[in-house]
Amino acid sequence: MILDRCDNAKTYLGISKELDKALSIIQNISSVTLNEGRNDISEVSYFNYSVSQLRDTKDWFEFHKKYTDIHVPLDKDEKIAICKTDSMPEGTEFNADTDCGFFTGKAVTTVNIPQGWFLICFPHDAHEPLLGDKNESVKKIVFKIPV
Repeated sequence: MILDRCDNAKTYLGISKELDKALSIIQNISSVTLNEGRNDISEVSYFNYSVSQLRDTKDWFEFHKKYTDIHVPLDKDEKIAICKTDSMPEGTEFNADTDCGFFTGKAVTTVNIPQGWFLICFPHDAHEPLLGDKNESVKKIVFKIPV
């Protein structure tokens, strides 16, 4: 897991070519044209731009095997609870087509992502996004970068 300001994104260049593409976009996020839904940045990487309702925690964590997620709230803070995948119950179902599985667990920590910051969740970082005041929504980008 990496939490940092968008203007520090270039600090993490060199981990992978696909991650570099996302970090370059994050570094210049204010000049990016955003189309709602899926936006391809390469043949294998993309980001989703959406306006999503915030909610209370349900201790319902998502995890991925093929993709690293990068969460970038654009207009307000967002909280994301983190739970390590090694606490996942044995036999937890996983949908390979959507690269997503869910399980009930307890958060190790809850991270506040301020506007202007990003959070990278690697496949071992199960996460519960969109936590906050359930009467509010957040404009955000979620990058999907192959491992």
